[in-house]
Amino acid sequence: AEKSADSFGVLLLDLDHFKAINDEHGHEAGDRALQHVAGILSQFTRGSDYVFRYGGEEFVVVLVAVEERQAMVIADGLCRRIVDTPVTLADGQLLPISASIGVALYDGHPDYERVMARADAAMYQAKKQGRNRVVLGSDALPTAPGRTALHLRTPAMPFIRALLTLLLCSALPVLDASAREVPQPAEHVQADGPYVFRDGKRLQAQWICDDRVVSRKVKARRDITR
Repeated sequence: AEKSADSFGVLLLDLDHFKAINDEHGHEAGDRALQHVAGILSQFTRGSDYVFRYGGEEFVVVLVAVEERQAMVIADGLCRRIVDTPVTLADGQLLPISASIGVALYDGHPDYERVMARADAAMYQAKKQGRNRVVLGSDALPTAPGRTALHLRTPAMPFIRALLTLLLCSALPVLDASAREVPQPAEHVQADGPYVFRDGKRLQAQWICDDRVVSRKVKARRDITR
């Protein structure tokens, strides 16, 4: 399939054995691991892509203008870089880490939750098959158990929903790297709190949503975890 401005994909990434990292090495090590993964995702995705902390040890990457083969190449590259670059702990110890990644491509269905659900099911299969791997989502994969209402408890979801809705509406030009403000009508919905990772930094993002219009006010922070 040819890459087009209307195509997009979602990567759902879960840091493997994160609870064991916290239990065996402490929460400071867990924070370092999250910062490390956020830095890799920021550095080795394209300038047009968006990286979100989804909650806990999970991240969402929204790939803009991408087709299936390219999405899999990006996901495989991220998976390899994570496992090839251990985390340096405070005492100098190198902590090996890995990640499981589910990939889903927009299939023309007008519901962003369909894309997220397929990415979630694919990530679950990646973990079930042994972790440290990438699985492409499809309608044939079973729904990940116990995950139905996860997005309702995730602070980043209003922003992910706004971005995916915008992409579904083919309004991609509204989003650009200048982080400019777009004039808004009087009636709108505001939400803030989640973070977008860019160039190894945490960006505080406020999205102002009204149907097909989304704008950003972005303030760079030195640290990259909440």
